[in-house]
Amino acid sequence: MLIECNHRLPRIANHNNWATLDLCSKHVILYTSVQEEPFEDAAVAALQSASKAGIPFICSSGNDGLDISKPGNQRYPCEYAKTIDGVICVAATVIKEMELLEISNYAPYINAAAPGYAFSTDLNGKYVARAGASCSAAMVAGVVTMMKSVSKEPLSVQAINSIIKETSTPGIERKGVQMDFGRLDALAAVKRVLG
Repeated sequence: MLIECNHRLPRIANHNNWATLDLCSKHVILYTSVQEEPFEDAAVAALQSASKAGIPFICSSGNDGLDISKPGNQRYPCEYAKTIDGVICVAATVIKEMELLEISNYAPYINAAAPGYAFSTDLNGKYVARAGASCSAAMVAGVVTMMKSVSKEPLSVQAINSIIKETSTPGIERKGVQMDFGRLDALAAVKRVLG
């Protein structure tokens, strides 16, 4: 089950605590907000608990066009991908090319990128286009949900992270500089799980 959280701290801790109490191990949490301040201790503890329970937490790198590994540019929860195995941070690419979306944040510790465009409906039933790393994070969360649903055995967050990284297509560039992470290959990731 995919659980989407796009709210700030108190609700994310509640979502994570609920998720870790459920032993199903088929859960994936998608968090689409980005902030400059670290999470409160309770929320960090909830992220750690979810990770230990095998529940991946997929998040956006943000849309400032910054190298978020530099001091003063950190973005949360993406920053926790460096220390919590279950946090999977996602950047955005343009639709067809192996080019980072200009507004996408980036860092060496980002796990993968995916196209940063989506079409959705608005409250009036019309179609709207969206762009940014939140769209990319949703794509990765969907693939991780597929991976967990077809796996014959529970997948650890470490295994999920490895599969996403190892099956991603390398070669993403930003202004001619190659990034340390690749672009999500959904088919390759699911095939790896199927054996």
